[in-house]
Order: sequence, then C-alpha cells, then structure tokens
Amino acid sequence: MLSNSARASGRRPRAASASINQNVQITKATLEHFGYTTISAADGSRGIAVYKERPGEIDLVLTDMSMPEMDGPTMIKELRSFDPNIKIVGMSGLMNAEQTAELDSLQVGAFLTKPFTTEKLLNTIAEVLSEA
Repeated sequence: MLSNSARASGRRPRAASASINQNVQITKATLEHFGYTTISAADGSRGIAVYKERPGEIDLVLTDMSMPEMDGPTMIKELRSFDPNIKIVGMSGLMNAEQTAELDSLQVGAFLTKPFTTEKLLNTIAEVLSEA
C-alpha cells in the first residue's frame, strides 16, 4: 500500500483530497485508518495551493470532479501544468459522456464512481500508487 517514494523514505504515503462532499471526512478517516497521511482542501483552488505548499510530500491527489470555485478537471489541468507526473484519482457521483472523455484526456490514473466501498477506494489508490 505504500508508494515507492514513501516506502524508500520510510514515511507513510500522503494523499491530498479536494472535495466538498460530506463524505470527504469519511474518506479521510478511512485512509488514515489504513495508514495514509491525508491533507484536505475545500475546493480545487485550495487543493492547488496545498500541493504547491508541500513540494515532494504528496504522493497522490484524490479529487471530486464537481467542486465550487474550481472544478476537478480545471484543478487537474493546473496541477499537470507544473507536475506532469502527478498521480491522480478522480471521483464523482454523476458523469456524462463529455466529462468522461475529458477525464480520459487528463490522464487520470483511475476514477471512482460514488458511492464506492472502502475496498474499492484502497485498491484503487494502491494500484495508482504502484504505477511507474
């Protein structure tokens, strides 16, 4: 379950999560229970700020596609502009065909459709973290 960088340094992997959904606290608590260090942001613009404040500390970004001020796809584009190798897992309860196509073009490592199980969340994050 550890990312390569986290494993090499002996630290717990860090996942940043940007979401307005009430379930963000449940997701955060679940990830922390299973050994992840989490950093939360209320929206996409704050998610970018948090990522920039912690260079090299965040192994994966877990983001909702629908957020106020800056949505998930816009945040992903911005993150990719200064870190093209960032590992990202998107999530949403509702996605249309156009949004799905946009997600593919953003090279998101994986996508979770809400609601999802703890097992699906953990397996998805582990898979994305293990990718080269």
